[in-house]
Amino acid sequence: MELMKKDYCEKMNKLKGLVDQVADSVEFLKVSEKHIHDDLQSAKKALREDEGQKAVEFSKTASKRAQRVLDVAKAEAENSTDPGYVQALTGASQELATSIGPMLHSCKTAAQDTTNIANRQKFDTAADKVDGAVTKIRTIVEEHNCPPRPPTP
Repeated sequence: MELMKKDYCEKMNKLKGLVDQVADSVEFLKVSEKHIHDDLQSAKKALREDEGQKAVEFSKTASKRAQRVLDVAKAEAENSTDPGYVQALTGASQELATSIGPMLHSCKTAAQDTTNIANRQKFDTAADKVDGAVTKIRTIVEEHNCPPRPPTP
């Protein structure tokens, strides 16, 4: 059973890599950013409406999407020869990676007592950090892959 599980994981990772190679990174990041933002807003709303379990599910979904953003950012950095771009992307990726865990933890804490405003505010702040870090990664990749338009005469 473990061998089948390992084989399945390897094949899924290979498939994910192949899909990532043909997908437009900027478009993927834009769509992911929107969905992460929507998931986090839904989690905040669920906490306000005393639906803690729903909030936790939304935050878990956002964290999985954020992990995919990290995968794409890592691939972008590995495929680049521009040290400034790699450094900016690595810094933004680190920011996102270190914000996901605290966001999940604060959501679970807030979900246990949805009437505790301080815990909800901690989640809001943590969710905003994840949201901001995803936006930062998307912006860095977009600016690198889409050079600015020339000035119009």
